[in-house]
Amino acid sequence: MLIKEKLPQGHIYPQITQAPINYFDFLNFFRGGQTIDDNLAAGAIASTLQANLLRAAISSGHLTKTKNMAIPDEFLADIVLTDEGAKQILTPQDKQIPTPQDKQPMESHKSDWERVSEAKLGGGGQSDVYLVRTPERTKKRIASLAAINRFTPVQTVTAEQITKANIEYVEAIREYTRPDLPSELGAMKEFKLRDNAAQSQQRLELEIEVLQQNRPGLPKLLGSNASERWMVTEYFPSGTLEDHILEYKGHPALALKAFQSVVSTVALLHKDGIVHRDIKPANIFVRNDHELILGDFGLVFMPERQRLTFEGETVGARDFIPLWGEEDSRLVDVKLDFDVYMLGKVLWCMVAGRSVLRRELFLRANNDVTKLFPSDPHTHMINVILKHSVVEEQKDCWSSASDLLLVVDTNIEQIKQGGQLLLDGIARNCRVCGVGHYGRQFLVKDTPSYNMRLWDSGARDPSSTVGIEVWECDTCHHIQFFRTNPRS
Repeated sequence: MLIKEKLPQGHIYPQITQAPINYFDFLNFFRGGQTIDDNLAAGAIASTLQANLLRAAISSGHLTKTKNMAIPDEFLADIVLTDEGAKQILTPQDKQIPTPQDKQPMESHKSDWERVSEAKLGGGGQSDVYLVRTPERTKKRIASLAAINRFTPVQTVTAEQITKANIEYVEAIREYTRPDLPSELGAMKEFKLRDNAAQSQQRLELEIEVLQQNRPGLPKLLGSNASERWMVTEYFPSGTLEDHILEYKGHPALALKAFQSVVSTVALLHKDGIVHRDIKPANIFVRNDHELILGDFGLVFMPERQRLTFEGETVGARDFIPLWGEEDSRLVDVKLDFDVYMLGKVLWCMVAGRSVLRRELFLRANNDVTKLFPSDPHTHMINVILKHSVVEEQKDCWSSASDLLLVVDTNIEQIKQGGQLLLDGIARNCRVCGVGHYGRQFLVKDTPSYNMRLWDSGARDPSSTVGIEVWECDTCHHIQFFRTNPRS
């Protein structure tokens, strides 16, 4: 019935009024990029059910127009089926949405959540993650689909009743096919049973327990059922920090601001002795305004709980874990600084704009952020943090995220006030000419500091001596003094 190319003049083209009125058969009418008669003005059929279906299909993204004009003031040529519309045809509509089960009011079942797609959002050895619709949205789609499938045109009633029925039919199509709101979606994590099924079940229950505490900075738990081995958390349309790593590249101030949110989350966990053990950009989600949310608690360690590590399993991502001590001590004698090391690597990834830092090599020339971005003095703050987190020896690492948070907060406040570290090699703009840079002056060879004598007003002899450093602008030669010895 349909054609893919225009035929010679005088040929009779298919008319839209010949299209089916079942919505899914209506979409099939446009399969293959065919066209319909572009000499039939849409205004002539604007009141027909097919015209309403056409509007609904285009607004739902199932059909598209190559002409950028509004219905019904256009001809009906070049209406084609989109990939999303083709999915609606190919998926059996009576099987697309799960049938709700009879259940107690407070129980939650996996079948209450409709999968948006069979494609995975993520996953690994422990679980697979899928995008799902909330039970509320699923119920609305079930009701809408039922209304679509039971619709039949009625000719024996009044025109007003026919119009009302048609409107209800089209509204059901719009409700069923409209894009889902972010609040109507969730991320369903389906757990796999490993060789040790009991241990896998314990790990699942532990992760659910942590999220049920509704701690700040963690994903919201929307539903769970340990016996069915699944849980649903809020969905983050913006993805993970790994997806946004380049946004922070070369911007240490912006990176510190975002990093502060995840450090404060870990600091609260550490107060209760909870260790995440798998902190990396792929497990940190992005909410709004650079707020970072820490997810994936599949390897979480909680004090006074049974060890939940499988034989031969490496805790955490290989490039993000410290090698302190023997392997067994890393798995059993778990310390809070385990997370501090990982957080340091996350910060380096953000500022460097790379996904992996091999071991503790952040001071190598090709890894050193102060050399990669020499024009930004705040990169030196990043290295100070890394020197106390991404370290070879455990004794050199800050003991918990609370220590790290204190330094991060101090650096952020210092940046807000226009301050910077007083270290050699930092590009420090002159406060007078604004063009040159201050540098430490050695007025006497190899002598970085000097003594300044101060007299009381009217006194003949100096009353005190102050140790100072002299910093001079390389352009206008303005100088600044910095005291080196403490006040008496």
